[in-house]
Amino acid sequence: MKFLLADRTNLTVAPTTEIRLDKFVYDPGGASGNVVVIATLGAFRFITGVQPHENYEIKTPVATLGVRGTEFIALVQRDGAAIQLNAGEVIVTTISGNVAPMNVPQTVLTVDCQGNTQGPTPVSNRW
Repeated sequence: MKFLLADRTNLTVAPTTEIRLDKFVYDPGGASGNVVVIATLGAFRFITGVQPHENYEIKTPVATLGVRGTEFIALVQRDGAAIQLNAGEVIVTTISGNVAPMNVPQTVLTVDCQGNTQGPTPVSNRW
């Protein structure tokens, strides 16, 4: 299922994904705004819209993703998450406080249920 928000944010959600748009504030005439998405299970693709990129935040059970002008795919599972960066930058802050910047396209970062990270590593054929 595809969602196009008023600020041109593009969110594509796979079947059986549990995701919630927690906050959406957009002022087309100004630089203020805020987008907060909570993803608890499943897969989705996210492309930022026209708001300042620091206004986007994606929360999962194992990490918070600070989006910086970005296109990425995420898979959230019960035992962790995987984030594939396609363009831009994502700052991943895990539940254990680890901070992992992702700024190389076509890489994947995994986060386990304790907040440990692995990668980013080049995308494999499984994506």
